[in-house]
Amino acid sequence: MGRCAISAIRRRTQVPRHVTVIPDGLIRVARGGKMWTALVETKTGTGQLRSEQVEHYLDIARERGYDAVVTISNEIAPSAGVHPVPVDGRRLKKVSLHHLSWAEVLHEAPDGVATPRPGRPTAGMGFE
Repeated sequence: MGRCAISAIRRRTQVPRHVTVIPDGLIRVARGGKMWTALVETKTGTGQLRSEQVEHYLDIARERGYDAVVTISNEIAPSAGVHPVPVDGRRLKKVSLHHLSWAEVLHEAPDGVATPRPGRPTAGMGFE
């Protein structure tokens, strides 16, 4: 059985252009000798994701050797596998970008407890 730990990144990280960004969290999953790590950015209510902010997180993830950036917001992706905000495709060479809407989170875990289902939540995240 895999282990999952969620923790906050407590230290501010400097990215190019001297912009200080603070991700909302970090997900680290260990399974079968593999480790998968992602930065997490969430927006609630009417908060909107911004391309520049997501790109900063992609840069941080690449610099630290993380696998992905996961965003969660009320925004709905235009189609499966497409992020709701445009990002420079060059930033996706070493780091993947995933998006969940809060509606999808509630659908997958209606009682507040996530239970693994075939194809979710690790689909496309290297654990297939």
